[in-house]
Amino acid sequence: MNYLKNNIKINFKSTFIKLLSSYIILTSIILFISTTILYNGYKRQIIKNSTNSSEKILNQASYYIDYSLNWAKLFTYQLYLSQDISNLMYGEQDKLSAIDESSKVMYLNSLPPSIQSVYIYNNNNGKIYSSISNSIDIKDFYDHEILSFLKDSSETFTSKLVPRKINTVLKNNLKYDKDVLTIALCNSKNPKNSLPDGAIIVNLDAVEIQKYFKTISEDGCDLFAVDEKGNIVMHSNSNMFLRNISENSYIQNIFKSKNSKGSFLSTIDGTPCVVTYSSSSRLGLKFVSITPYKTLLQSINVMTKLLIAMFILLFIVGIIFSYIVSKKIYSPIDKIVKQVKSKLPIISDSENTIDSNELDLLSLAIDNILNEPVTLKNLTNEDTSFIRKRLLEGLLLNDGVAIKNIRTKLNELDIKLPDEGNLVVVFKVDRLKDFYSKYDHDGRNLLRFGICNICHDVSSKYYNNECIFINSTYMALILNISDENSMENLDLIFNLIKEIQEYVSLYYKISLSAGIGCYICDINQLSISYKVAINCLKYTLKFGINSILYYKEINKHINNDYHYDEGMETLLFNSIKLGNIKSVETQLDKILATISTYSYSNMLLSISHLALHSKKLVDSLHFINNEPSDMSLKSFLNNLDKLETLDEVKFWFMSFYTDFINQLNEKKSNKSDTIVTTTLKYIEENYSNPCLSAESIADYVDISPNYLRTIFKNTVNKSLSNYISEFRFNKSKALLETTDLTVSDISTAVGFSNSNYFYTAFKKNYGISPNQYRTNYKNNSIIS
Repeated sequence: MNYLKNNIKINFKSTFIKLLSSYIILTSIILFISTTILYNGYKRQIIKNSTNSSEKILNQASYYIDYSLNWAKLFTYQLYLSQDISNLMYGEQDKLSAIDESSKVMYLNSLPPSIQSVYIYNNNNGKIYSSISNSIDIKDFYDHEILSFLKDSSETFTSKLVPRKINTVLKNNLKYDKDVLTIALCNSKNPKNSLPDGAIIVNLDAVEIQKYFKTISEDGCDLFAVDEKGNIVMHSNSNMFLRNISENSYIQNIFKSKNSKGSFLSTIDGTPCVVTYSSSSRLGLKFVSITPYKTLLQSINVMTKLLIAMFILLFIVGIIFSYIVSKKIYSPIDKIVKQVKSKLPIISDSENTIDSNELDLLSLAIDNILNEPVTLKNLTNEDTSFIRKRLLEGLLLNDGVAIKNIRTKLNELDIKLPDEGNLVVVFKVDRLKDFYSKYDHDGRNLLRFGICNICHDVSSKYYNNECIFINSTYMALILNISDENSMENLDLIFNLIKEIQEYVSLYYKISLSAGIGCYICDINQLSISYKVAINCLKYTLKFGINSILYYKEINKHINNDYHYDEGMETLLFNSIKLGNIKSVETQLDKILATISTYSYSNMLLSISHLALHSKKLVDSLHFINNEPSDMSLKSFLNNLDKLETLDEVKFWFMSFYTDFINQLNEKKSNKSDTIVTTTLKYIEENYSNPCLSAESIADYVDISPNYLRTIFKNTVNKSLSNYISEFRFNKSKALLETTDLTVSDISTAVGFSNSNYFYTAFKKNYGISPNQYRTNYKNNSIIS
């Protein structure tokens, strides 16, 4: 430990250190202030952009609920205009037997998916007719809450959607649980029982309606609407329906606010979030969007990384500039100090030397040069340790350093290694990238020093040994063993390595892999054993981290018959083209399993081969779609030998394939939206053409009719033919309301070539004839 302290001690009295530190501190302050200002500016902009985006989403949600309410009212009113429904509402008991079932079949059993059920209440006979059950007395009706709902309702036509839960047990002991949004059209109340003479109740499927909230809300964000009591009416998570959240502080803040919309920061369940809200007085709801703060920060990761890289570069430039300026100022003193040190064999009091300034050092150096001879015996501990390390490095690396009288030097430096019977074990820190990011330079050196001490202490119980760390990656343990072929020795070495790995993991939380070199008979051949151990460590790519790798065992599992399987590659690429990520992973696992049987160099060759072919596939698919390819393999191939395990290789390929498949799917979705938009515009401009059809539109947008029908149905949630008919009927209603054109002229104007067919279809769709619709509209206009 004394050696380590001496090794990392800095002479703060040095003029050079003082100059360099001053420039570095000044550079750090300037960069810190600049980085803080830019970061805060970006953060404010991202929050502003997120708030604007959330407000748009809230407006969409409010519009959708308003649209759903208006649509439900229109549907209820259409039922009300039906003579058969009117009979169910007001008819006497003895007059309903003939029309009951037929009316239900015609008007109630064929409901849109967004409507869960429809009830018709008849006060004359006390029965309810339901679209999902037989007629029944209201007291025995499964929806027990509907009776109180009708009594409490003060409106003839419900102005808002009323959220309810229908929870009951049917006669067959089956639970019936439904989340619904209810509106009702009621007649005047009967004073005898405070119930309306007749009523139509429409229950919208809350789960179906809430799907829109889930669709427009961003991943990881919550979008919901609450009423004035704090009950959730709509939520992107349907399980939150009717949950009361009025006690939450952020909801209370929204209710207390005098503004109809706004945003603020709040901590929700321990997570900082941005809360955006808007109010709808017509619907009586508050629409709220909650975005986790970390989600916002993720959106500027790319820019943040760019800023970090830019400022790191500027900091490095600043350090270089500081060093150059300091060096130039310090150069005259440094020149003298170096000349003296080149002739100085020893400084007797090393600590005083380190703590002294340049003048004191020069004075002491001159005294030692004049009075002390240069020998190994009078070197300091620090110098001796350095020479020991350098001598052992020379033997292991065989770097061409000439070492005369090697045995004499070994004995003089107390290195207890005989000339024969030695073996090298090389340790490598696993996940080296994480190790470098977690510890600074001094911390890494301290840990390597500690690991070397553990290696030495554990090995000393069995063998004479020496341990040093070489460059920034490896630690070499040299063991003196008696017999190369002794299985007892081999088992002991394996157990010794495991013990070292366990101690290092226990004390430093670091994983080590070890490569065992070959037995050598001459100490000058240590470099051979070292190279064998280094080659063994390369196979952590196959065997993973925390491995003990012995060259004889590795050779047993190597398939020297190298063959790149193009058939397996074809299956992989077919899965990519189909966009099946699960199949892609399965095929990639098979390829990597085959690659793992080859030698290290052939493994790298196969991985490079797969990467290059993957790039060609991506480039070709981009070319087909007339799009540029932005994939670059340069970084991956340059760092391929730094990947430690096949799991890391798999992660890179899967990330690449997944991103590419997601890009393709997104482009397909965007293309579908463009086609649907063009189709809607074409219908609006050509609805009066009797020849308007799926075939004519498909010809216009240049796709097949079946494909057009499919993407239109998936996007609009309505078939193309139904949409055209609905659009024409809406236009015909407008003409009936605003013009005196004949029914025949109107049918021609909206694209019907046969006025009789138009008359029949209109009556079937709305329950009344066109002329009756015009009459009813005019009568209602006069009354209002």
